[in-house]
Amino acid sequence: MVGLNVPSQDAILLYDLDLKVARTVILGEEAQTLWGFSPDGCRVLATLDDRLVTADLMGKQVREVLNGGVYEPSWSPSGNQIVFTWTQGEGEDTQTFIALINAEGGTATRLSATGNEATPRWSPDGTQVAYVSYEQRVAGADLFATAIPTSPPLDGQVIEPPTLVNEADLWVANVATGERTRLTHFPTGNVSMPRWSPDGTLLSFVYSPAGNQDLLWIIANQADAIPTQLSFDYTTVLDTTWLPEGTHLIASLMGMQGVGENRVWMIPLGERAETAAVPYMDSFNLISADYPRFSGDGRVLANRTAYALSLIDLSTATQTLLSDEWALGNTPPVWMPEGYEGENRCTR
Repeated sequence: MVGLNVPSQDAILLYDLDLKVARTVILGEEAQTLWGFSPDGCRVLATLDDRLVTADLMGKQVREVLNGGVYEPSWSPSGNQIVFTWTQGEGEDTQTFIALINAEGGTATRLSATGNEATPRWSPDGTQVAYVSYEQRVAGADLFATAIPTSPPLDGQVIEPPTLVNEADLWVANVATGERTRLTHFPTGNVSMPRWSPDGTLLSFVYSPAGNQDLLWIIANQADAIPTQLSFDYTTVLDTTWLPEGTHLIASLMGMQGVGENRVWMIPLGERAETAAVPYMDSFNLISADYPRFSGDGRVLANRTAYALSLIDLSTATQTLLSDEWALGNTPPVWMPEGYEGENRCTR
């Protein structure tokens, strides 16, 4: 089963691949966004505006977990906790933290420290959370230079305040101890899209010295690790994921190898992408492709293609293309986890 957000934000959709039936689920009157499922697949994880809620697969038994400030929540592999980006304050005092809360509700606790963090991602074993943390830096003379310290002003001289830029690096936090480790140390530019390898030993990410100048990198999940650059020519990266075997990255890219349209590419880990990357599932004509997502068992690849939903069964090399109005959208498909055993196994 795969979940979809509808553009009107007044419902979510659950599509059963075996029965080929779509179900409309309405959780409330607010704008609703589906983010995931509990590890057993029996409850949906969603936000109503910015309230964090869970519900059963019929949209009943709606439980409020946290009232307000919640974005991009994700259920832990153990099912005990939910991590999310937590917005606090207003206006110029607004801060965003990575936070944890018990899946049944309670008091949220901050996992990050600076108040300028986002994009939490659970490690496969649920012991760590990767995220990006922004800091203000003085802009340099070019994209690859930090600013030269200014000299003390002369008497009567007015020094204009420096231009500050908000840029991110990759961090990992230990859930049990709260210990935080900075993995990247780029002097300029932004890190985004952290993605754990299936075995949890590596993290892929996108490094961008400037907007729409994206490069693919990986790094080992350990302090003082040296990152490895996979692509060297600028492209626009729309989204990435890992091949279930962990041997390659799968990425939706615009501009790779001179192809202007965004396509799905398979990126090797040890070779230059500009020569070694190959189109992935190219025979299915995945045009304007975005949000590649593998099912929990790795059997089916879902992605958006020109707003339609493409579902490719990798074992049979067959495609289901859902282009009906209810299936159209520009948000990621959300897979039911591998632990789902059917609705009849869920307790009410």
